[in-house]
Amino acid sequence: MNVARDAAWSSLGTIDPYVVSHLINPAFIGGAQWPGLRQAFRKITRADGLAIVASDGLADPYLDDPAAGPGLGAEVYLCSTAFADAPMGDLSSLWQFETVYQVAQNIASMRFELGPELDRYGALSLSLPGSSAPAEWLDEEGTLGVLIGVPLEGVPVSIPVANGAVRFVGVIPLRPAELAYVLAEGADARSDVAARLTELPALAAASPNRPSVIGSVDSNANAEFAPDSGLVGMPAAHLWRVVERVLEDTSPFAPEADLVAGEVLRLRDTGQLSKALAGDLSSLIYQRGMHAAHTGDFQLTTSIRQLKDEIGHHKQAGFPDLQTDPVQVQARIADIANDIPLPSRELEVAQDQASLLPSVARLLAGGVAPGWKSLRFEVWSIGDVMSYELFTVRDGEEHRSIPGIAIYEPLNLLKTASCVPETGTWLSLTMRISSSGEIDVDYNFDAKPELDIDVSIDDYELELRRFPRATSFVPTWWQERIAQGDA
Repeated sequence: MNVARDAAWSSLGTIDPYVVSHLINPAFIGGAQWPGLRQAFRKITRADGLAIVASDGLADPYLDDPAAGPGLGAEVYLCSTAFADAPMGDLSSLWQFETVYQVAQNIASMRFELGPELDRYGALSLSLPGSSAPAEWLDEEGTLGVLIGVPLEGVPVSIPVANGAVRFVGVIPLRPAELAYVLAEGADARSDVAARLTELPALAAASPNRPSVIGSVDSNANAEFAPDSGLVGMPAAHLWRVVERVLEDTSPFAPEADLVAGEVLRLRDTGQLSKALAGDLSSLIYQRGMHAAHTGDFQLTTSIRQLKDEIGHHKQAGFPDLQTDPVQVQARIADIANDIPLPSRELEVAQDQASLLPSVARLLAGGVAPGWKSLRFEVWSIGDVMSYELFTVRDGEEHRSIPGIAIYEPLNLLKTASCVPETGTWLSLTMRISSSGEIDVDYNFDAKPELDIDVSIDDYELELRRFPRATSFVPTWWQERIAQGDA
């Protein structure tokens, strides 16, 4: 099957005889594992001065079932003028390479087959926190948006191979205005942006100076919430579009979940969204995203259908009444989160703690471009509130990023598996991963988590119900918080 891929790329230009790969395969040190284990990236230089970097291995047959077909059924590629004159040894230092690399690793870590989803949606979006792209490509949170499924003229959409077909899937970075538009309008916006980008001349679309194809998104449309509603000057239409993105997208990949979660955090941090309402929305988003990612079948519950109908009503009416009852709004969101059936964890929790650590490390390392020296992962968790950050050391500098939604479920499993009778489980942890594959973890069972959002009394009590502790193992600060209540 690799012969067919090579022939297809050769028809577009000159394939560099070397590939970009890891000295040590990430799968051996807890990173994402590609179907045939091999992980590489190829460079194809075209006669017009453009160059393509493409994954090479996502469509390899699975090692345990080579007759089943071409692995994940796709390879991803990104075209950029920046690749053209860059030696193979320097490609990994370019933010454009980092972008296509992270997209490939996200697909591999989720075992996600792009073909069916692209057939359904036409284009998918993904957010890449902590990108090293220039500031003008990043939103306020330092996140780079990408659109997956934007074809490049001359590149075949798919090629036939033994036991199936391999799709060549174009990836293109989004300007902040384009990302905001996609986040606000969802599937229609993805199709619109993809169409506009496709209409650009190839050299313009591949330039690091490419202008946005979308103007600024109007943030003043529709009525605003009153200050005591949990929103400070935030357009009602925009909030409900955020919720609607999650409710409408029922695919296993949940392509909007990361984008919506990032938008909720941005609105909270900029004071446009209250911490309490941000917590409710985050709970809904993460539970919705994780359920779809793990089961591949998300059925809307009655309460979700009711909220969806209500959103549709308010959209038609211009959102005139949403500001009147913010308490009920938050209650509905909380009810929805509770109604979402999550995957059973009984079998997975039966694994010992040591077997779960590599799965967490694999997801972390798999989402980071090659060349890192060490990773430090900080997690704080209590009740339904969880916060985490990843710090990557590369070339003597430390960079902060937020891992994607796929890390959420393994962390919950690890927390459950770490529970000790009468002592409870950890409230925070620090995981350190070296490039040589060593994993070291420090657990905190007693110190107050350093969360950047307010934790409600319900979450402190929920933590004790899930992971019971003898009174002697409940720290004084915890007992005082429960006694204080929500006053």
